Amino acid sequence: MAPKILIVDNEIEDRNKLGEGLQKSGFAVAYAATAREGMNMAITRHPDLIVTELMLPDVDGFGLLEILKETSLTSQIPVVILSEWGSTESRRTSLEMGADVFLAKPCTAGRLVSQLPASIKRRKSSVRKKHKIGEAS
Repeated sequence: MAPKILIVDNEIEDRNKLGEGLQKSGFAVAYAATAREGMNMAITRHPDLIVTELMLPDVDGFGLLEILKETSLTSQIPVVILSEWGSTESRRTSLEMGADVFLAKPCTAGRLVSQLPASIKRRKSSVRKKHKIGEAS
């Protein structure tokens, strides 16, 4: 099973472009447009990684990150902050709050994949090996 990534971003074009690139790179992708929807999907779908924009319509990405890290069902899910707020302050705050990676927009799927936490890279590599072993039989 491909590693699952949840993208939380209300900018449909950005969300879809990133998601398409991630799917081409072998990830299963789900989308949410609000922090509330993202939190619900994180609890029900158990993604391997959450990518969230800071500017969301209901609760900002900092608030979502705080809720994710304080909730037992989601506290161990790695989080990547992806935002147009590329300031040093936003980056520092995100990482201090528990984000694994902070990337400024615009960001390609290739750049995101290169910055993924090691646990996701290992999982993706192991999935690829399983597929190759299954194909050889």
